[in-house]
Amino acid sequence: MVWDHFTLKVLENKGDGKFDVASELNQIYASKGIDYGALDGIRVADVNGVVVKELYIAGTEPENTVFIVTGISDVSKITADDVKELIHLPRKAGGKLRSMYIADSDHDGKADLIIAGKRNGRIYDVEYNGSGDPADSTNWTVNVAFDIWDYNGFSPDSSVTLTPRLF
Repeated sequence: MVWDHFTLKVLENKGDGKFDVASELNQIYASKGIDYGALDGIRVADVNGVVVKELYIAGTEPENTVFIVTGISDVSKITADDVKELIHLPRKAGGKLRSMYIADSDHDGKADLIIAGKRNGRIYDVEYNGSGDPADSTNWTVNVAFDIWDYNGFSPDSSVTLTPRLF
């Protein structure tokens, strides 16, 4: 994905270092004027164990939004209508999302989207509750796993220059 109003390009590895564009969605948020993008926040997982994997995207600018693409078994068939907003994460200190990893960080058998950012100072743990449609936000719980502003003694609005980056 590149930054231009949420442009998504899925590349298929053809071997020998050759790739073809399997799917290309251009500026799907341009009509809304939202310049969503992601740097290292795209992951694929099967959080509900039904064989067809979901695509998760931690989008940033101007809102921190987690997107999902689900129910697709052929990436060349992805359309703009398949890209759904899953969860909006609060912004603090003008922070942005940057990186996302999928793991079971608390070892409870449920998938967690671990999302960190730049200047946000937070690491989010967005946990799938273990059942139900992963595209339904009510099946997820958002926790702030770490917030640098809680530990440094400064307010995000203070005049102190602090630009934490969590990747």
